Amino acid sequence: MPRNLRLTGNIRDKVIDAQGYDSVTFASGVKLTECRFVNFTFKKLVGFGVFRRIEFVDCVFDNCRMEGLITGRTLFDSCTFTGGTWREWFAFEVSFVNCVFATRLEKVIFHGRDTTKHFLWPLRNRVEGNDFTNADMEDCAFRGGVDLSRQRFGTSDAFVTAHSITLLCALLEERAQETHPDVARELSIEIDMFRDEATDGQEWAYVEKSSFNEHIPEQAQAWELIREAARQVG
Repeated sequence: MPRNLRLTGNIRDKVIDAQGYDSVTFASGVKLTECRFVNFTFKKLVGFGVFRRIEFVDCVFDNCRMEGLITGRTLFDSCTFTGGTWREWFAFEVSFVNCVFATRLEKVIFHGRDTTKHFLWPLRNRVEGNDFTNADMEDCAFRGGVDLSRQRFGTSDAFVTAHSITLLCALLEERAQETHPDVARELSIEIDMFRDEATDGQEWAYVEKSSFNEHIPEQAQAWELIREAARQVG
């Protein structure tokens, strides 16, 4: 019979291992400080109510999986994620402050504001001071006003950032006028997506090389033009 571990109240300095449990759930308002989670798969973090959120402070997550996670208001403050995989998680109501990601992030979206549109007032998420230097990121995105200058990224050819989506789009429109129509079509698709992100409040652009198929010449060339333009914008 499946066993669920339910955590409530204020919990400090506890090692929580997945051995013997099939899942873990958190009561609304629970706060965990200096805890360590080992080998868990997280699929649901829900804190009901505008003021009642789940808080993780100075916690370590070793070889944990975050898959298709559904969240309520959640705060990760000064947490470390090592090993494991985050997959298909859209962090609409989640704040990350001074966290270290040394894990694989696949199809993860970090939101600077709560896009669920609470009926009382819109709530902002804090996404700042995080270290992605050792994260393996694929098909990830930053939306809703995440300031990438307040995050740390390693030096890599796998992605580029630009401080202004508006300036980046302007440069790419110029490049589209000068290049082959097939490449221009690829650039147009990217420009439309960038503008959608800007409409959602995102000023910084984040683009991954893996979004482009290097075996398709027009996509490979589009990536090179975007990378060049992003570096020009800075």
